[in-house]
Amino acid sequence: EKFEVLLVADRVELVEVNKILGKSGLNFRVIESTNPGIVPALNLGLANITSEFVARMDEDDLMMPRRLELQYQHMLRNKETSVVGGQLLLIDADDEVIGISGYRRRISKASFHVFESSPIAHPAAMFRRKAVEQIGGYRDFLPEDWDLWVRLSEYGPIENLTETVLRYRVHPNQLSREKMYAQQLGRQ
Repeated sequence: EKFEVLLVADRVELVEVNKILGKSGLNFRVIESTNPGIVPALNLGLANITSEFVARMDEDDLMMPRRLELQYQHMLRNKETSVVGGQLLLIDADDEVIGISGYRRRISKASFHVFESSPIAHPAAMFRRKAVEQIGGYRDFLPEDWDLWVRLSEYGPIENLTETVLRYRVHPNQLSREKMYAQQLGRQ
């Protein structure tokens, strides 16, 4: 299968990005987001993708070599699955492993686990584009990924592979999703 790389840029030097990606040999497009924030950038990306599946990733994380293959094959075999993730190796700024994730294998709409914590790592997600479009895309509700997973769990199961699919960079000043969610609930 052919993959297209779509980079939605809102804070990067586009000339530099084009130069780096141009050397990769990948089929890629760069779209500049003029609206600040993650939600407008995510929805802009969705509006410019035509593929059946979307694999998401952040700029500072590192994809494992077989991630796309493993997730793509899983989605083909499991037609009811709305989104699939996988396990993470947590890395620091120097690419040193500092931990591992422990995401549950399967979360269904009947499971309360989707409300305990985010059931899937957003940068490690592959989802069905049409499913996300049918539920209205991303909403400006923090955390936007957790909100998406809760709504997608109504569409079909959320699953995680047992394999490591991403090296996820942890920053010292990073605010965890759980803390952001707790803060939002507290404000409401």
